[in-house]
Amino acid sequence: MKKIKYIICSMALLTILSCGDDDFSRAYVDDEIKTALTGQLELSRTVAAPGLKIGFTFSLPQSFNVESKVEVTATTFDFKQSKSFVTVPAGQMSGSGTITMPGTGTVANSFFGINDFVTVQLTGVALTQPESGPAIEDPYTLSSEGISVRFIDRDPNWMRILSARSLVLSLDWANPAENDLDLYVYNSVTGAYIEASETGSRWEGDFIDDGHPDGVYYVEVGFWSVTGDDIPYSIHCLRNDDTVDYYEGVFQSPVSRTYLSPILVLTKTTIDGNAYISTSLP
Repeated sequence: MKKIKYIICSMALLTILSCGDDDFSRAYVDDEIKTALTGQLELSRTVAAPGLKIGFTFSLPQSFNVESKVEVTATTFDFKQSKSFVTVPAGQMSGSGTITMPGTGTVANSFFGINDFVTVQLTGVALTQPESGPAIEDPYTLSSEGISVRFIDRDPNWMRILSARSLVLSLDWANPAENDLDLYVYNSVTGAYIEASETGSRWEGDFIDDGHPDGVYYVEVGFWSVTGDDIPYSIHCLRNDDTVDYYEGVFQSPVSRTYLSPILVLTKTTIDGNAYISTSLP
């Protein structure tokens, strides 16, 4: 009789526990109908080093009656991520911002970098909820086509912001073990050199002080010792407001102990005490 009672009690307990689990599994039902939106994304450049910023602009397929926040995500080939969020005012359909590339330091160990190492895309939108009163419906998802970014190695000395420096230059080139290049900056009117970098290793860099007079300056490259083959190069120009100008080119069959100038034109202006240097190709 005790065995029968024990079996009956056990069955009843199993029934109660089974019903409890079943109720819990049905406690939340997401029956909200999602509205998938596809936006357009553009990047200021598609070459970057880890830890540095890239500018972007985007457009949405529709506006909203309330403020919204758009999410932009950068994802590396090995799944490191960084995100940026931009607030879009009510009624607007576009926005802009910057996103920091994920990772740090050297990735490629080569001047040429790694193609398609990072993908940047729109990944979400959220409507701003009222501080009081009922919540507003927010059924939207947002995506865009991914934009590939070629990752290059980060110059540890010159791809960084320096205080009171209007512009920081970093020159990189192919096969630095065989090609020794130097970097100079001089005044286009007086011919006086204001900066020089002659390290004898990969990367040459320098900064332009805020204290230099306004005017036009030229960037010059010296070929101390080269093989005579064409040399692909890039020059990275970082301002203290995080904006970057990036240029690529090829030095064609350079000869040792010669110079090429200018490879870049720098124009310094000061407005209301704030110095700014624009860059352009000659």
